Amino acid sequence: MFRVLVDQSKHLREEPTPQEEALWSVLRQRQSVGAKFRRQYPISPYIVDFCCPSKKVIVELDGFHHSQKAYKTYDRKRIHYLEERGYLVLRFWNGEIDRNLKEVLKMIAYAVRRRHWSAAASPSSRPSPQREKEI
Repeated sequence: MFRVLVDQSKHLREEPTPQEEALWSVLRQRQSVGAKFRRQYPISPYIVDFCCPSKKVIVELDGFHHSQKAYKTYDRKRIHYLEERGYLVLRFWNGEIDRNLKEVLKMIAYAVRRRHWSAAASPSSRPSPQREKEI
């Protein structure tokens, strides 16, 4: 099972979306947010878009299909699974990357710093899901 995830993650790294490419071009420079991120990172049974394993911060980029009911249900289940394992999951719409990459980076850097300050950060430290509705 893990081997399949590794193969899938390699494939996803070879064909990034324009938004993944834009965010990765900055995240791969550690100084931009103060931590090392990996892209298309397998956390069985899922593959997350970007992950900082040392801080347990995940960044997910969502396209329009994530607004569909089936995806919303899947995303809730997936986030719950990851949070149960101690990860902080940040989600951004692709449009946020297109319109305001600097602001997205500020939010990611803030989350990384917060995780550094409090190793036992709770799920309540996540940005409000209301932000998703405002976009």
